[in-house]
Amino acid sequence: MMDIKTTKDKVNDNHLNKTKKERIFGETKDRRIALLPHEAKHHMYDGVGSLATLFEGTAPIEVLRSRAIKILDANPWLASRLITDDRTGLPTLQIPSTPGLSPFFRTVLVNDICGKEVNTRAFLREAYIKPLSMSYADLFARQGFKSIDADEPLFKIRICTGNDGKFVLLLSISHGLGDGTTLYQVGRMLSLSGSIMPLQPERIHTFSDVLAESGKYLIPGSGWLPRSVQAEKNDKYKWLLTSSAVSSTKESRNSVEMNIEENIHWENSPQRSDILNSGIFRVSPDWLKAQKTTFMCPGNDVQWISSTDALTSWFMKRSGVSAGIMFVDARGRIPGLKSSHVGNYCVAFLYYPGEFANPVTIRRSLKAFSPRCINGSQAGPGNRVAFVNNLAPHFIEYNFGLQCQQLLQFPLFPPELGCPTIFDSAMLIFHPRAGELAAGIKTSKMWDICNDSVLEERLNPFG
Repeated sequence: MMDIKTTKDKVNDNHLNKTKKERIFGETKDRRIALLPHEAKHHMYDGVGSLATLFEGTAPIEVLRSRAIKILDANPWLASRLITDDRTGLPTLQIPSTPGLSPFFRTVLVNDICGKEVNTRAFLREAYIKPLSMSYADLFARQGFKSIDADEPLFKIRICTGNDGKFVLLLSISHGLGDGTTLYQVGRMLSLSGSIMPLQPERIHTFSDVLAESGKYLIPGSGWLPRSVQAEKNDKYKWLLTSSAVSSTKESRNSVEMNIEENIHWENSPQRSDILNSGIFRVSPDWLKAQKTTFMCPGNDVQWISSTDALTSWFMKRSGVSAGIMFVDARGRIPGLKSSHVGNYCVAFLYYPGEFANPVTIRRSLKAFSPRCINGSQAGPGNRVAFVNNLAPHFIEYNFGLQCQQLLQFPLFPPELGCPTIFDSAMLIFHPRAGELAAGIKTSKMWDICNDSVLEERLNPFG
């Protein structure tokens, strides 16, 4: 794999190597930050978060390198490693006192990764071809459980240059460090029009207190739900844990190289026979406009709905599931928790069919910051669940000058770097371009869903 380094990079690498040796011999002045309980219990097993942006033109390598140096200088926690705390036995962040630019930032050639002449879009498509080559997998951060005591970078910036006049800016983050909001915050700093500022990696413990409140019915925003969790005071969480709507099997764990010993009390749920099909679709702007007009209620407690409210209600109903889960960023909704805080601060709202029946009830629950929006609501028959995650508000329109043009932006999820869980349906909402809304969908009900007027033609980011 080609890696272009300046003299400054090499000096920084020497500092990083020194820090590594100091860690081995326990002679380090590096700062440590303890993770929150839910991060150690859940997020170590979540999939890697990543964002790919495709450009046409010349890659602004020196501009990005300069920005990356300044970002790392303001945020040395980006070079953190996960270690086991000797006192608690739990994973802990260790921030080096002298972080190096590499492996945080690197440039690579598409041909060096794929080992053959391929265009940039075909290079992106290979992210979904298993198994990933070692060089391709090395472009991404790893899941938390693979990073503990392994000297694995938890955040990576990669410029992948093709021979077709295009390049990809690829960002990835391990949930051992933070969530998607953290990923996008750092991504915005890379743009020439973005402000480079220090974010705050120290964890906010009031978030754990809110998760524990019985009246909120909140669930950690993770795909990994260990059976060891006690949820007697949260009947929605209890249903999710006991229904096996989200399950794990030996096969699903092996797919991400998870040993059975790392199972954390998961039952070996039977493998489901449903075939999950996937696709990326443009969302009809006419349908969204009609939904917002239909559910506009001036004078009521809910006066408007968002595109996400409408899509979430539609997708959960069309999937025919027993319950639906929407991930919600808690920043700005909990006292003391701000947008500048680094970590895993997403919660899961579990809705029963009566609660996702229309967009108004979803908007009402977000306003109250609680998924309990209809008294007496119950899960539907069966044990199927649909996940919805909205990344659209985080869209980044990069400014790197006139030498390149942004073509497309989308999350990239290699299966091998995912969470080893099984569920029925999922939808990821995002902006592939400014002013355009798309939905990435994976479901056993694809035939019913893809023929709906809500979705327009398929998007093919892989060309």
